[in-house]
Amino acid sequence: MITWVVALATGWVVVPLLLGVPISRAMMRLDGRHDVASATETDIPELVRDQVIAYAEQLEHLGFARAGIYKHPGATKNQKAFVMYYLDEDQTTSASVVAVSDVVSVVYVEVGTTYEDPLLREHTYNASTDSGWTLPASMRLHRHPELPTATAVVQKHREYQAQHAERARSRRNPDNYADMFNEAHRLVLDHPVELGVLRRLPKDRYGMTWRGAWQLTFRQWRSFRHLAFWRKVQ
Repeated sequence: MITWVVALATGWVVVPLLLGVPISRAMMRLDGRHDVASATETDIPELVRDQVIAYAEQLEHLGFARAGIYKHPGATKNQKAFVMYYLDEDQTTSASVVAVSDVVSVVYVEVGTTYEDPLLREHTYNASTDSGWTLPASMRLHRHPELPTATAVVQKHREYQAQHAERARSRRNPDNYADMFNEAHRLVLDHPVELGVLRRLPKDRYGMTWRGAWQLTFRQWRSFRHLAFWRKVQ
């Protein structure tokens, strides 16, 4: 009986990890730059369009002006992201309503300010999950999934802004969204390269290192184990 239990436990742990690590390293690919294109409200999936517009109206009520609507690929092959991009009156704080369309669509609000000397990109958002990446010191994200409205996200971001009241803020170019987005995207990917989690590949792409593949596979296995087994016995 003990031998059977040990064999079952070993298969439950070892086989998924041994298979998952090389598969993750071979298959996981991330683009270093996304193609960002202009979009319209009608491009936004109908399932989430009303929620996006409701958030947008809240931002406009707070004095934010729309600078554009954009679309670009998401984090996975089948994802598409749509962004309503806003700037405040002095164009130093941005507010984006982001809709990510996939099997399950997600809508959230992200408010950001960039400070100078030293450089700090600080963002506040209400998405239910985070990216999972370790960020560089020059980038700080405050996630508050409990905030139900765009108004609440802006108010929370202003609380963080108060901590930097004496610092100069970088002005944002309303016509430069694509370059700004891709610059931040690359910063997020370059930091894991420095940590040995990602590696640079030809054609401006990134892939997992053995260390990164192990971490990803182990994290996924722990999540699957919790869902598939432990919840049944608790």
